Amino acid sequence: MKIQTVLLLSAASVLCTVQARAADKCPGLTTPEIADCQKQVLDKAQKQMARYIAAAEGRIRQSADPEHALADFHTAQQHWAQYQKAECNAAYEAWSDGTIRFSMALTCMLRLTHSRTMDIWQMWLTYPDSTPPTLPKPVFTNEGW
Repeated sequence: MKIQTVLLLSAASVLCTVQARAADKCPGLTTPEIADCQKQVLDKAQKQMARYIAAAEGRIRQSADPEHALADFHTAQQHWAQYQKAECNAAYEAWSDGTIRFSMALTCMLRLTHSRTMDIWQMWLTYPDSTPPTLPKPVFTNEGW
C-alpha cells in the first residue's frame, strides 16, 4: 500500500510540474505565434539590460578615469553583442532543418541577455561593502518560454 501511495504521489507531482510548465509557455498553436511571443519576452529582457547598462555607465562616469573606463565598457559590450550574435546564429544553423530553429535562436538570445544583465549588475552596480546596489538584483522570469 505504501508503494502504491508513493507512486501515486510521484505521478501527481510530475503531472502538476508538466501542467505548470505548460502554463508558462507562450500561447499559440503555430511556430510564428510562439516566435512572436518569444520575441516580446526577449524585447522585455533587452530593455531591462539597457536599463542596467545606463546605470552602469552612470557609475563608471564617477570612477577615477571615466573616459577610459567608459570606452572599455562600451568595447566589452560590443564584443558581447558580437558573441551573442555568433552563438545564437550557430544555434539557428544547427537547427536549420526544422521550424524550431527560430525558437532555439531566440532562447539563446534570451539566455545570454539574462546572463549579461547579471554580469553588469555584479560588476558595476554592486559594492564590496554594505552599500546597497545601484539597482536591485535582476530577476528573470522566462514568461512565455
